[in-house]
Amino acid sequence: DFDLIDDDVLGDPATVIQSGCLRAGPMRYRTVYIARCAWLTSEARAKLAAFSAAGGQLIWVGPDEDVAKPDGTQTVSHDSLTDVVRPLVKASPQQPQLRVCARELAGGRLYFLSNEATTPLACTVTFAEDQPLYRLDAETAQVWQPKAASKQAEGWQLPLNLPFAG
Repeated sequence: DFDLIDDDVLGDPATVIQSGCLRAGPMRYRTVYIARCAWLTSEARAKLAAFSAAGGQLIWVGPDEDVAKPDGTQTVSHDSLTDVVRPLVKASPQQPQLRVCARELAGGRLYFLSNEATTPLACTVTFAEDQPLYRLDAETAQVWQPKAASKQAEGWQLPLNLPFAG
């Protein structure tokens, strides 16, 4: 799950650093990735440096170029990005068309999984969670614990079959 944040959002006085997070409106970010760019405003650079100084993770993705990066930036190449990015879930076999986003709740985390392929998708998904899994059908509002879910050392595993949703 990600959002695009531009210089205008970073320069907005309403965007603040709070408890190690960058807060823009109702959204909070613990990690900000900066894609290859040719220019950052001084306001954006200062806000990102303050975010990093407050404990936020600031990652510059791409080659080290002659752009003034914010203080506290960690530079990673595209090839080593997986060394610093923890995926929300692991799918086996890998599923490039599986889309996942998560929302933090008071008592746990809510995951949204969707199939963006034009064919059905089948895999086993591993959630790095200690709490039991529950499945919610968004169309019927039914909630249940999947019988096929199993607790493993790396988290909960769930066989998943998602039809084409287009």
